[in-house]
Amino acid sequence: MNKIVENKLFVPAVLAFVSLLFLLLCNKVLVDKVADRVIQKLQRDYAPSPFAPGFDPDKIDSNKFKK
Repeated sequence: MNKIVENKLFVPAVLAFVSLLFLLLCNKVLVDKVADRVIQKLQRDYAPSPFAPGFDPDKIDSNKFKK
């Protein structure tokens, strides 16, 4: 066993294997969390400016500007 541990690639290979196994097992949970955050961002109110609420161009009466 001591000879195996002395190999410089053994420890990083084991760590990579364990991390990949962890990601494969927790994939469903990670995807669900990311999807929930995306859905929350898409459900926010529309604001044309990132710094102020501004106005919604779809709700403006264009007849007022033509006068």
